[in-house]
Amino acid sequence: GYVEKLFPEETWKLIEDNSFRKLKRWTESYNNPDFVFKHIGKNKEFAIECKYISGIGKGITWAYEDQIKNYNNFSNKRNILVYIFIGVGGRPNNPRELFLVPLTSLKYPYIKLDYLKRFKRNSKEKIDLNLEGNLK
Repeated sequence: GYVEKLFPEETWKLIEDNSFRKLKRWTESYNNPDFVFKHIGKNKEFAIECKYISGIGKGITWAYEDQIKNYNNFSNKRNILVYIFIGVGGRPNNPRELFLVPLTSLKYPYIKLDYLKRFKRNSKEKIDLNLEGNLK
């Protein structure tokens, strides 16, 4: 629910919610990113995958290779950008640090902390679009 709240209803429409729910069986959509949002004013869709890590040393492993492949396939098939939200420290519903990383900037499962810092954002700031029409 934390990331979902960063996309205000007056600006963003929630198109898909594939976030893990405690169902009794696996669904194919769990291979997809957690959410798809559409910006109401710009009519542009983005997929969001959410990750939380309690602590970080010199880097983190954010996904397995097959997950990265699934996210890239989803992006190519749907022709939409996928972003990875990485919350670090604190609690999943209130991370101490938050990073918003375009999937295109994540080629490998492991990310060094120095590289990840480029994508740091205010963990309380609502999501909007920049001048190029990408998430900020």
